[in-house]
Amino acid sequence: MGGACLLAGCGISKPARSTDTDAGTGGAPVADASPVADVRETGGFQHDLGGPEDMPPPPSYPKTGLPLPDGVPPPRRLLPATAELTGGRSINSCSHQQPASADGHRWCSFSTLAADGKATELWVIDVTAAAAAGIPACDGSSAACLRLTGNLWTQFPLIGPGHPYAQAFDGDTLIFYADANSSPDQPHRGPIYAWRPGWTGARLLTSDQGFACRGQDTAPVVVCIDSLIGDTVSPSSFTLRAGSAGAASDGLLPVVGPIAPLGTSGYPDWQTSFNRAGDMLAVSSPDPTTHVQILSIIATSAIGSSAPTPILTDASSWAISNDGHRIYFHRQPADAPPDNQLKELYAADFPSGTGIVKLASNVRDYQLLGNDAKERGIIYLTEIDAAQRQSALIFLADAAAPAQTKTWFSYRGDLEDVVISMDGRITTWLSGGFVATAVRTDTLETCVLNSSDHAAAFVLEILDNAGLVFWTEDATDGLYGRDAFVTSPVACAPKQRFARGMYWYTPVGDRGLVFGDELGSYDRVVAMKYAGAVNDGGQWSLNDPVRIDEGADPEFIVLDVASPLLIYVKQHSAADDGTYLFGPVPF
Repeated sequence: MGGACLLAGCGISKPARSTDTDAGTGGAPVADASPVADVRETGGFQHDLGGPEDMPPPPSYPKTGLPLPDGVPPPRRLLPATAELTGGRSINSCSHQQPASADGHRWCSFSTLAADGKATELWVIDVTAAAAAGIPACDGSSAACLRLTGNLWTQFPLIGPGHPYAQAFDGDTLIFYADANSSPDQPHRGPIYAWRPGWTGARLLTSDQGFACRGQDTAPVVVCIDSLIGDTVSPSSFTLRAGSAGAASDGLLPVVGPIAPLGTSGYPDWQTSFNRAGDMLAVSSPDPTTHVQILSIIATSAIGSSAPTPILTDASSWAISNDGHRIYFHRQPADAPPDNQLKELYAADFPSGTGIVKLASNVRDYQLLGNDAKERGIIYLTEIDAAQRQSALIFLADAAAPAQTKTWFSYRGDLEDVVISMDGRITTWLSGGFVATAVRTDTLETCVLNSSDHAAAFVLEILDNAGLVFWTEDATDGLYGRDAFVTSPVACAPKQRFARGMYWYTPVGDRGLVFGDELGSYDRVVAMKYAGAVNDGGQWSLNDPVRIDEGADPEFIVLDVASPLLIYVKQHSAADDGTYLFGPVPF
């Protein structure tokens, strides 16, 4: 809870290509180009979904893709149309801790009306078992499909958690809200529960005054807000609970202590997080008298028996390094106004809080690199010329040597997105003018991904090993949706269009891509496909796509890399409606 997101993109529009993009530390500006064409201005098809009934249907994409290979079973209906995946039909709908806990199986959560048609039930289903041995019965007779509650909270208030997103997995820990005592449309107040694979029932985490809980992707730990006092938007205090998820039979989470969260703005200004291993909790909140942030730590095993120990003051937007040995944080410059958006970036030893070192000034945001327990450095955005609106993304490998930085790229104006390969060899970024650039982080050599000077690029993705990079561009023939392209990020050539009407795609490690294309303009359905990535003597390419199914909702879930499972929903044809399971995907 707390923390910031680096590079949240603005709305997507179609301005002219910008000349204000610089590659590396000394790259030349990208050449100017004409605005991206709007099909309505060039005589193309106008997608007026509210047009006259006698209008002809819009043009559609041709059906493409190879058939499933011999011996590969087709998708199977996992759940009926009356069941709804919780967690927002995202990765948080299913367990996803790496490595998986218990027996290594993946589970997904879903809600459905009770037999009386009034209450709502929450169930979990073992999708690994379903893929291997057949769909289990969800009637109480199978250990592979468990009912967790018959009284699920299903409200969606303006503030706080809301169904179905609230009932979600963080790693392998499912947090859910049931038996609530709050009024309809009011913020949640009531018991909050957790469940993990291997348990036969749920654990109660909070009192009957619980407000919100969150688990962690990397460890079986949970933190909760309980007994909130005052207005929900600006509470005067609450009780912070935290600890190990433990076992279903354990009691309420132990109490860390009371938190007074309000800062000088009159709104909550606090943060809490476990380290990656989950054996240490950090929490910061304003001092009630001075309003200066105090950051304290406590061993997870000591929560409930000891008080947290203060280690830092005036530390905001902090993050614990992946290896758990350092903490990064922001401080306001001494003479800056309270609403100043440019901060100073610091690091200190963790968990001691000693060895404080200033890393940079004029920093907008920063992000840790890597998704394992190794320290791989950080990147940060810094303003280098306010008058010219020029900023840079800088890589710092070691906080102990803050002067040894490397500018991966600089830019003027807005920055829409940055995607970095897991091995750190390639950075791709999208300018405010929708120019996509790939940068080799060792040599700072660059190339532009856009297929032409008149094509705006969107939605960057890259294989873990940086073998291939993917992006989309608006269709040029008046069809609904976008075309999808792939190329090597080293040379940005050859550029290959591999899909039409792309809605979304997900790289699966370095094995390939799962995606939904052939997007319908009226019914918003897609064809589900996969394409394997192939390495031929160091040259990566994408195999021809294979067609899995059609008539699917655009959102889908891919679980794991070694044996990837695909989960998607169909709800546009009564006979076929439901949640479907396919896999393992045979890249």
